[in-house]
Amino acid sequence: MEYTSDEIMNTLFSLQGSFKKILGIIIISNFVLIFALQFQIKIASKIKAMFNLQDTKEESISKVKSVLLITAHPDDEIMFFSPTINKLKSLNIKIKILCLSNGNYTGLGTNRTDEFNAVSKELHMEDNKIIDDPKLRDNITEMWDFHLVSNYIKKLLEDNEDIETIITFDDIGITKHPNHVSTYYGLETLIKENRKKFKEKNISVFLLDSFNPI
Repeated sequence: MEYTSDEIMNTLFSLQGSFKKILGIIIISNFVLIFALQFQIKIASKIKAMFNLQDTKEESISKVKSVLLITAHPDDEIMFFSPTINKLKSLNIKIKILCLSNGNYTGLGTNRTDEFNAVSKELHMEDNKIIDDPKLRDNITEMWDFHLVSNYIKKLLEDNEDIETIITFDDIGITKHPNHVSTYYGLETLIKENRKKFKEKNISVFLLDSFNPI
């Protein structure tokens, strides 16, 4: 089949127009994504400023003696916090993990609890605590009650008065998992309701920054 020069030119102009539209959509999408990320970063920074939360720096964390690491599920400590744990242990800092659920999303709560305890033993951190509460089930679609999370954190702090630093997820929770996010907001609730006590005990809070969430 042969095409005239006019037909070829019309086809090229049509393709050029389509390409411009696609390129325009890509550029607009990128601007929207960048704006969304900047907004999230600004919100996170605002929350940090409100509660005097800190960025993790070796010179500040090296002075700490006892740390509470708050996670949502068994395996969070390895998947998201293992570099932090290794660094703290290298500095001979005492670490206690509060895991807010046994990860019973698929009925494997007992197995995951055993795995959590095995990891704790391997890391020589056998004083860790895992919560088995029907209202704090591993669920990828539901947020937890912030006050319930707050109460568990408060109880552990009351039982361990030597804890002077807390480490947990930020308000995006790395993967946006609602349980990770609830962990952050549970701690935020506790700080709001006990601002004076946190200040008196000089408890520092460090957040694991979420990077480029999509």
